[in-house]
Amino acid sequence: MAGILEDLLGRKAKKNVITLPLCRTGTRPSPTPTSSWPSGTSGIGRRHDLFTGLRKFVKWYVESTTA
Repeated sequence: MAGILEDLLGRKAKKNVITLPLCRTGTRPSPTPTSSWPSGTSGIGRRHDLFTGLRKFVKWYVESTTA
């Protein structure tokens, strides 16, 4: 995700990478939610892939902060 934002904004990100603590089971928690939850519980699904959503967000953000 950071790489996509770097490409869209034309800038390098200042990254501060941290490690996740271990769970009681000894495994790391999943960093991404399951995609079946929203559509399975509410009927709402994805409308865009990650790149398209980030591109639209960056366009909105740039337009709203420069106005």
